[in-house]
Amino acid sequence: MKPLPDVVTKALAFTRAGLSRPSEVPARIRARIESGGSGGPGGRYEAVGGGVALVRLHELLGAPYPCQGCDGFEQVWAAVRARVTGRAAGVEPHDADRLLALLVWTATRHVRPQAVVETGVARGLTTACILAALEANGTGRLWSIDLPPIAARWRTETGSAVSDTGRERWTYVRGPSRSRLKQVLREAGPVGVFVHDSLHTAPNMRFEFECAWPPLVRGGVLIADDIDDNDAFGRFFSSAPEVAGWLAVKEADKDAIAGIAVKTASRPDGGA
Repeated sequence: MKPLPDVVTKALAFTRAGLSRPSEVPARIRARIESGGSGGPGGRYEAVGGGVALVRLHELLGAPYPCQGCDGFEQVWAAVRARVTGRAAGVEPHDADRLLALLVWTATRHVRPQAVVETGVARGLTTACILAALEANGTGRLWSIDLPPIAARWRTETGSAVSDTGRERWTYVRGPSRSRLKQVLREAGPVGVFVHDSLHTAPNMRFEFECAWPPLVRGGVLIADDIDDNDAFGRFFSSAPEVAGWLAVKEADKDAIAGIAVKTASRPDGGA
């Protein structure tokens, strides 16, 4: 028997997903419409390499570099990769690259947040690194919002990089960020680190930045993956209030650019 055409396979998967979780259908349709449109111009950034990004991130956080806070990442990354090796054929395009994970690890170690919120999980490489950083800090909790891909294997692949012990600090919230993020931000309380890695369309990214930036703690960090898909990141942080600085980073393992924005550590009037 000949394999079904790709378009038919995707249509069947979409139908099965809709039948099993009807409440998610509107969000999936909206995502397909937004992803299929022009979405405006792609983001044009002068992106720096990983080494420069780490130095700049430490400068914005007022922390020395190199530092002990960054120690331990390589062991964590090796363990995370080992937990997903062989679970899916080839390189999973939804996975975070090593540099993105390192930047998130570094921000979490230095900010020492009581709460971290991320959108997008996939196999959970970034998720696992955040949880390991919180464990190293000895404090904090992670809330992850995720609407998994419709392929059947994501019933078991979602979050597969997260260790059993890491799950003690983890709250997984299934659904699109458009309907879940505001409530999660209220529940989490003061958020020190926010990570966008969900639907990379301009409307969705603008929504997440507009929701997450105002309640982010002073000195907090917002990190977004794939900012070159559109110009939402640059437009927002070029005019957002209380931005200590932001930069674009060329990811090492995939053709993508990540963005980092750090909130000022003091009020505009000079108060703490």
